[in-house]
Amino acid sequence: MLNVKEVIQMSNKGKILIVDDEPFNCEIMQEILEGEYDLKIVYNGQDCLDTAPQWLPDVILLDISMPGMSGYEVCKQLKGSVKTQDVQITFVSALDTLADRLAGYEVGGDDYITKPFNAQELLKKVEVAFKNKSLQRQLEHNADQAMKTALSAMTSTNEIGMMLQFISATFQCNEYDCLAKLIVDTTAALGYRSTVQIRAEGKEFNQCSDGAINPLEVAVINRISHEDDHLDIGPRTIMNFEHVSILIKGMPVNDEEEYARIKENMAVIAEATEVRINAIEAQNALLSRAGLLEVLRHAQQALNELHEKQADHKHNMLKLMQQLKKSLHAKLVGANISIFHIEPLMDLLNKAHKETLAVFDGEEPAETELVHIMEELQSVINR
Repeated sequence: MLNVKEVIQMSNKGKILIVDDEPFNCEIMQEILEGEYDLKIVYNGQDCLDTAPQWLPDVILLDISMPGMSGYEVCKQLKGSVKTQDVQITFVSALDTLADRLAGYEVGGDDYITKPFNAQELLKKVEVAFKNKSLQRQLEHNADQAMKTALSAMTSTNEIGMMLQFISATFQCNEYDCLAKLIVDTTAALGYRSTVQIRAEGKEFNQCSDGAINPLEVAVINRISHEDDHLDIGPRTIMNFEHVSILIKGMPVNDEEEYARIKENMAVIAEATEVRINAIEAQNALLSRAGLLEVLRHAQQALNELHEKQADHKHNMLKLMQQLKKSLHAKLVGANISIFHIEPLMDLLNKAHKETLAVFDGEEPAETELVHIMEELQSVINR
């Protein structure tokens, strides 16, 4: 019999509804997820529609190809119901074309797993779904206050003024994340929900007005960002520019005038963003060049010091050899040593002197190369 602590722990587990007409697939997912989550399994779309409003799962793992009713239709009905519209729905399917993913996104899906999957991938996707669900609840909790604040902020300004404010604010953004958040905040102030992607310097930066980034939205944007200037997917519109894509949700598809006005506003925002991205890229390039020039200056200074030390070393060594020859000759003569003994010793010293000169003479090509390197560095610094 379960004790009170165990009952509380069970009640705090996240709830997952698994929907697949193949029992084997259900058993695999159950084996991976059981213990961590509270699970229910159904084998067709109608049972899912009957179970979900009563049990209210946090996440539904939904197969697409099922007899009777497809996963797309099930998802569409769930998202169209007030009781189940906020359930995180992750499609689990062997279908993996762009058309399949777009179809899943159009009916309201939140993520997509391709069969066959491994345990780690499934656990990670489920973890992301629960994080998004948690953030969604937090956003819903603060929604009323946020809406009041947004309405109050918009009361004193019109859309043209907000566009001008946006353009002015872009000059305060020196990082791409900041710029993406500014777009999301501005579109939210205009009354639109959006997901924004900025692509710059080999990286991408995603922001979403809903807080949690929808992996399926990002996947769709990545697939079409270099293919279509603009794409309508039901009540959603994606506008693509070279460095930025803006996805607007909840488009008024039945109001052509409003629809066109939103697109015009987004075009202004996107074009201003493109200008700022180019400016940030140029600024970062200048900063990188400045850093390189500083390194080159230090290198040139080190080479100059090395050249000076080498010249001093050569001069001191030759001077020392001359002094040694004079001193030794004087001492040998003063000691009344026979000339027949002095000459062999002096010959050895002269030989050592010549070998020392040969060593330094052999370094002349290297010294010439050193001078050439310093001249090249100076030309780079002076450009």
